[in-house]
Amino acid sequence: MTKQTTTKGIDSQTAISFWHQNEHRARLTALGIAVVIAALALPIMLSEYSDGLAAVSYLLGTGIGVMLIIAPHLGRTKHKHRRVLISTSARQLAQQEFNAYHKAHAIGMIFGIWMCIASIAPAVMLNDSLGAASFMIFVAIGVFFLVYVNLISGAYRRLTKEHARLN
Repeated sequence: MTKQTTTKGIDSQTAISFWHQNEHRARLTALGIAVVIAALALPIMLSEYSDGLAAVSYLLGTGIGVMLIIAPHLGRTKHKHRRVLISTSARQLAQQEFNAYHKAHAIGMIFGIWMCIASIAPAVMLNDSLGAASFMIFVAIGVFFLVYVNLISGAYRRLTKEHARLN
């Protein structure tokens, strides 16, 4: 059983720093996932010309995507299970930021879902490798927005509670 300790407070300055770090992590993670999905478009397009080039492009794209996903998590070995007390002022600031982000979150969600649904159009209209590749690109863009806005929203929401795990 892991012992959870509670340490004294996160203030508003620390909360702002946490949100900046989380924004960077969210951007890289969402981009990495999108690159892994978009990497599927390259072999679809290149398979007509060279199977070897298609395979290499897929492996390269997937490798870059995976690097983007894990890069923000490298070197973070500190206190994964430590819960911290969030000061009242930081919780109030977090609630304001969370409420202010609501509109951007809704727009990002709508756009991400719309891109995933719209991805069907090029696949149906073009009915060839360009249509299939376009499908993957549209899905990658949609997934980027869905992952990004949810990670940002979660960071604001996390600090609205009295105690939080900051890992």
